Amino acid sequence: MGRLRTTLLVAVAGLIACGDDGASADTDSDAGTSSSNGTTSAGPSTGSTTLTSTTTGPESTTDGTGSTSDASTSESSGTAESSSTGEVPELPVGASGSYLFPSDLSFTVFDVEAHPDGGVVLVGNVQRDGVREAAIVHIADDGEILWARRTNLPTNEQFFGVLVEGSAVYGVGLTRRDTGGGNSNEVLVAEFALDGTHVRSVLAGNPGTDEHAWDMIATSGGGFVLTGYTDQTDFGDRDGLLIGFDADLQLQWNIGVGGDGFDQLYGAREDDDGGFLGVGVRGRGPEASDSLLIKVDAAGGLVYSASFGNGGADVLRGVAPLASGGYLLVGETSSWGAGSEDGYFGVFNPDGDPAISLSTLGGPGYDVLRSLVPAGGDRFIVGGQAGSAATSEDTWLARIDASGELALDWQFVYDAPRDQRMPTGATAQRADGGIALAVSDFDNPGEFDPAVLYTDSLGGIDGDCPAVIDDPFAPAAVEEVVIDSTLSQGVSSFTRTALAPGDEPFVALDLGAAAGLCR
Repeated sequence: MGRLRTTLLVAVAGLIACGDDGASADTDSDAGTSSSNGTTSAGPSTGSTTLTSTTTGPESTTDGTGSTSDASTSESSGTAESSSTGEVPELPVGASGSYLFPSDLSFTVFDVEAHPDGGVVLVGNVQRDGVREAAIVHIADDGEILWARRTNLPTNEQFFGVLVEGSAVYGVGLTRRDTGGGNSNEVLVAEFALDGTHVRSVLAGNPGTDEHAWDMIATSGGGFVLTGYTDQTDFGDRDGLLIGFDADLQLQWNIGVGGDGFDQLYGAREDDDGGFLGVGVRGRGPEASDSLLIKVDAAGGLVYSASFGNGGADVLRGVAPLASGGYLLVGETSSWGAGSEDGYFGVFNPDGDPAISLSTLGGPGYDVLRSLVPAGGDRFIVGGQAGSAATSEDTWLARIDASGELALDWQFVYDAPRDQRMPTGATAQRADGGIALAVSDFDNPGEFDPAVLYTDSLGGIDGDCPAVIDDPFAPAAVEEVVIDSTLSQGVSSFTRTALAPGDEPFVALDLGAAAGLCR
């Protein structure tokens, strides 16, 4: 793969810090509905702080700075040295393997999470009789399916995110219960015991409005924060949404943020001060978007917002607080980089100068990063997909070391011999320290099979399937970044509906026996 450095010059705007007036909604937990009787808009933000950015990111080198240059050798033996810290070589942890489940149903995978027994939980949807049904499956580390469930309703339901917390597993997505047509979806959160027993489901939304959940995190206070979008705030087509729940999945607060376009929040992370960070996309037009970051306090009040890009399709997928200060960012961009799409990583520091430092990571193809997983200290696993050939989408895995100057410890692209595979980029660190990547394998036209790839803690795999492409991407610095914060904020009115297990029928899902991922 080519190693290219791209330097673009763009205008610099300010980051605006926002007050929290009008940014949170009180909730009557007994009734399960927000006390707001409609939508409110705080209008465009007005600023109290302006920061500028002049230079960004680590310098690009010709040998892939921070990457293990002999990736193929270190990967196949299961060992890799940290190239950014000079520490004693790490020992690989975790069993590896690749498993495909050739189901008669088309199963599209969206997310993966570690199960305490060492395996993983995959979520997505299956298509059956023209209807999408939410699907969830628990897979052991040897590829055995321990349990699998799907919904059994004549309505559209899907899981897009999964959370394993304590003794419970949560599938997060949407349901379409309104038979009046149009885009009238509600948020769906389904709770399962670790053995797959359906405990309860909760819906949040209103008839005639469109709410969509992408993911959910557990909070240190015992509650949950959900990300997605809503059309209730009506700043544009749709607006990014955060919802706060207590431990019983009662609604506590919500906030919608957006502009003129289609805005979404894909993920969230709790900050060190008890507030929350939301990341996603700000729509700028049919083919343009900016990466979006918001910070709210523990009650859902907006602290600040920032969007950044340069006219292309830019999306922020992950954020994490750093011990050294600031926040690690991971996303995808077509504004900068070497190909049609590149991954990017960098640091956002609202009190720093520059406020944002970014480097792209990719080659001439379609290369995107879509997940960010803490791996201990200021190290993080990132997962995505790499377009290493005209007809191939391969799974991409790397580890970022942010303990000093931002660098890559290692990165690998896993190339199965099949064309037209669709990696999701969903990544999880398993209970034994290994890494799991979720994959949807494209088989017949319109059909997908679920698959999972296990590596050790250093990205190593046993055997020859999938093969490893040992030409790492080189980071390329982005020299200046636009930061904009002209977003509106408001709250929505949600009705919470608790469903008993019999009202949300989950039935067994047959995925057949596991086969090798590479066929």
